[in-house]
Amino acid sequence: MIKRFSIAILIISSCLYASPEEVYCQKAIDGDTIVVESKGQKKVIRLLGIDTPESRENAHLKWQVNHWKIDRDKLLKKGREATVIMKKICRETPQMTVVYDKQKYDHYGRDLAYIFLQDGTFLNEWLLQQNIAHIFILPPNIAYQYSLQKSWKSVSLNE
Repeated sequence: MIKRFSIAILIISSCLYASPEEVYCQKAIDGDTIVVESKGQKKVIRLLGIDTPESRENAHLKWQVNHWKIDRDKLLKKGREATVIMKKICRETPQMTVVYDKQKYDHYGRDLAYIFLQDGTFLNEWLLQQNIAHIFILPPNIAYQYSLQKSWKSVSLNE
């Protein structure tokens, strides 16, 4: 029992590479990307472990249509809905905690993070549970992989 507990602590501590950071959401760009203020600086954060449908035509929408096998118009509609929901969350619950994983930035220079709301809600996971997002795990960022996969397994964007 002690050995398993020690291994779990080791795995968790090796996956999370920065201390949690308190931020304030300034605005939502779309369903999985927000702009926050932290220590007087603005940051663009892309939520880890999930991907929401695009709300406008672009190359990533084409990728989503091909890989998710969901109609383009349906994805665009769900993408607009995801953006509205994220804007509401930023407006109603602006104080958030950001938790980083192994890779802190993507190729666009955005911060990559997990977000927890003030009431403790794991936002990335909640978006999956509400059928707003699709699971999108990209190693090396796997700290919450199992939790996200568990939430995703019974949800489908086709519903």
